[in-house]
Amino acid sequence: MMDALEAKALERGFKRAMLQTRPQMSEAVHLYTKHGYEQIENYPPYDELDGAICFAKWLG
Repeated sequence: MMDALEAKALERGFKRAMLQTRPQMSEAVHLYTKHGYEQIENYPPYDELDGAICFAKWLG
C-alpha cells in the first residue's frame, strides 16, 4: 500500500512525502523506516507537540 501511495504522489508531481507519528506507535515507526523514511526535525504544527516525531522520504 505504501508503494501505491508513493507512486500516486509522484504521478501528481510530489517530490517528497512527509508524515508524523508518535514514538509509542512502534509498528508505524518500523513500517516507515522499513520503507525508507528518515526522521526529520519536527515541522509545524508538530514542532510544538510533545511526543511527536516526523519522517520524510524523497520520492522517485
